[in-house]
Amino acid sequence: MSHKGIAMIMPNCHLSSLLEMKGFSTQKRAFISHVKTVHIVSIILSGKLHYLSKIYTGQFL
Repeated sequence: MSHKGIAMIMPNCHLSSLLEMKGFSTQKRAFISHVKTVHIVSIILSGKLHYLSKIYTGQFL
């Protein structure tokens, strides 16, 4: 059964309660959102570091 099917049966159901029904605990959900946040932050930081290194190497060539 897909998420759409479940959502159609219970239109007022939130994603968190869908996940709870699927067997996800609150801790697991918090961990997943934390990992996503860390992943996004690391992508942003690596992008900035790449940009800064370009400037740095450009100045000293």
